[in-house]
Amino acid sequence: AAAALGWAPPIRSTSLKEMQRGVEGAPEDWIAATGVTPSSLSEALGKRPASIQEKWFSRLYLLKGLIVPFWQFSGRSPV
Repeated sequence: AAAALGWAPPIRSTSLKEMQRGVEGAPEDWIAATGVTPSSLSEALGKRPASIQEKWFSRLYLLKGLIVPFWQFSGRSPV
C-alpha cells in the first residue's frame, strides 16, 4: 500500500527472493584471480554485527510510512 503512494522500501519481495536463492557457480577462478575466498551471507553478517544506529533505524523504519504522508498533507517539508 505504501508503494502505491510513492514510498519504495529498499528491500522488496524480488530482492528477498534473489538473496534467498543465492549465487551458484564455481568460485575457483575468482579465488585464483583475487585471492579472496567468498563467504556465505550469514558468515558476512556475523563478522559485522548491527550498530546501535542501525538497530534504532530498523525499529523506527516502519513509522516512516506514517510520517511521510503527514508531511505531504501538512504542507511542510521534512528537510
